[in-house]
Amino acid sequence: MPSEISTASTTTRTSLSIDQCRKALDSLRVISPATYRQKKAYFDSLVTSVSQYSSVRGEVGVGTRDTVDALYKFKTGQVCAEIEHQVMNALVRRIDKGSQ
Repeated sequence: MPSEISTASTTTRTSLSIDQCRKALDSLRVISPATYRQKKAYFDSLVTSVSQYSSVRGEVGVGTRDTVDALYKFKTGQVCAEIEHQVMNALVRRIDKGSQ
């Protein structure tokens, strides 16, 4: 039971972080369209891959599941951090342009 609770909690946190990531991606579309297209393509590819994995997740061994879960969590966190970083950089560049 604790494992199920932990998994549910992790799933909820991941869903929230994916939602936050999508919002940052939407912001990037407005402030840096070229960067948005690049990050959106990668993000969509990752989401599709996660969806495919989810369809077979229950059928793979625990070791494989733990490894792939960790990999997807890392990759999702990585791309979301990159998106947030790009948003911040684009905003800073706009501010710098305005103050010159």
